[in-house]
Amino acid sequence: VALGSLRSGRSSNSEYPLVSSLVCSIATNLRLDARIRSGRTSNIAVSESDDGGESWSTARSWGVRSPEAPATLRRIPSTGDLLLIWNDVYDPNVSHGGKRTPLTMAYSRDEGATWVGKQALETDPAHTYAYTSCQFYRGRVLLTYYVADEATGRLSSRFRSLPISAIYATGP
Repeated sequence: VALGSLRSGRSSNSEYPLVSSLVCSIATNLRLDARIRSGRTSNIAVSESDDGGESWSTARSWGVRSPEAPATLRRIPSTGDLLLIWNDVYDPNVSHGGKRTPLTMAYSRDEGATWVGKQALETDPAHTYAYTSCQFYRGRVLLTYYVADEATGRLSSRFRSLPISAIYATGP
């Protein structure tokens, strides 16, 4: 997939300068969406492409605040809903917008217009969590991510396997 202006780190909207992006096809008409991690405003933003990534719409906020940290987006195969995993914290007075704790998930039934069922996956303030990978297998969501121990500086990887029903445990 060509990233057009996203590859170069330029955005047509200076309110959401590109820090990193995740490009995925979330619609059946092959529309591509880029989830943009914004360094200045600490919003998860979205930009759409209807031409295979050659050009992109002006980035707009998804209304999800986050520190300067990567988010993971996947479509849940059994329901068609979107699953978002991110660090649900933002503090403009802290470097990079805050620590990467907690690690949170929520789902959207309307292509990201609203996010519901928010629940914390990890909350220990002595650790930070990020760089989540997410796959679905046999009715489960499989997650891996790094865990950093703030006291020792040690990094480790964590694997979690949750039934897909756990995503919906808190309801809309």
